[in-house]
Order: sequence, then C-alpha cells, then structure tokens
Amino acid sequence: KTTDGGNSWNSGTNTIGTTYRSLAVAPSNGNYVYAATLSQIYRSSDGAATWTNITSGLPISSLAITYVTVKYNDPLTLWVSCSGYSSVNKVFKSIDGGATWTNITGNGLPNVPANCIMNESNNSTDALYVGTDIGVYYTNSTLPGWISYSTGLPRVVVDELEIHYGTGKIRAATYGRGIWQTDLYPEPAGVEDVASACENWALP
Repeated sequence: KTTDGGNSWNSGTNTIGTTYRSLAVAPSNGNYVYAATLSQIYRSSDGAATWTNITSGLPISSLAITYVTVKYNDPLTLWVSCSGYSSVNKVFKSIDGGATWTNITGNGLPNVPANCIMNESNNSTDALYVGTDIGVYYTNSTLPGWISYSTGLPRVVVDELEIHYGTGKIRAATYGRGIWQTDLYPEPAGVEDVASACENWALP
C-alpha cells in the first residue's frame, strides 16, 4: 500500500502468499481490503496493515478462487467466483466479511469456469455479472437465477469485467477476441466491439 503517490510502500503483516489472483477494496470504506490467491482469501479492516484468513466455508479443495467483488455500500458484503467444473460451486456470497459463506450459484450458470464477477454500484437489487469461459451471465435479487447476457458476444473466455457508469456500459475483456461492451441490464442493446479504441491507448 502507498499513501504518498508511490514514493514509499508498506506491505503490513503480509503473509498471504506469493501469487495473487484478485484484490478488491471496498468502495464505501477503503480500510476494508480483500485479497485472494487461488486457494486462500484474506480480509483486512485496517487498510491492509493486518490480515485475517476468511477461507473457511469455501469448497477450495477442488476449486480455485478467481475473483472478488465488494458491495458498493457495504464493506462486509462480498462475492467470489470460482473456477473448475463443479456445476453447483461457481459463486459464493458473504454478508459478514467472510466469517460465513452462502452458495448462490443457483440456476442458469453453465458448468464451466467462472473467471470474474462484478457488482453493479447504486443498484438496490444486488445486480451481479459473471464472466465465464463461454460468455457473460447476469442475476439480481428479483430473478430466480442467472440469465445469459452474451447476445452478440463471441462464445469466448471472458477474463475481466468493468463497468463504466458515465456511459452506462459494462465492458468485457476476452481471451484473444478483444474488448467488448454493452448496456447495463435491464436494457441491453447488443454488444459492440471496442477493440479499435484499445489500440489507441497510451501512457499519460
């Protein structure tokens, strides 16, 4: 962690591991940080100075943690996505900072790795998007399960999801097929390729 623009760094009591897969800072409280390797997930509530293992309850013996997302207005509510081919173990939720976990895989997700998960801010229905090996899926608290959210998107591995709130778009980075975007639910208007814009990116 740096608090002076990168002039100095402090890792705190960092004994998590050597390979990190996901890192999430709570949008509503920057003191809450969640860090995960493929097999362990840790929570800090003091700005990454100290860490607590919150892996207990997740079926990690056969799965790999791929991503962490934290609710926009609650630092203790988070979701994790998992890789592997267990049809009933794809997404888990905690409402107490990882002390306990609930399996919310439910219905609708294909039995392929879930590579990333994103919670939509300022959405009272706990809207969630998951990127899988064959596209994007969506759910919220008003739906009975997950629905495909991949109209117009190549049937391809989705490794990263990000939301651009200024334009109301969700963007998906794929493995070998570029970056794509579409409108946020509930008004999807097809998916358009934005890879050409990425080709013009440059360091400031």
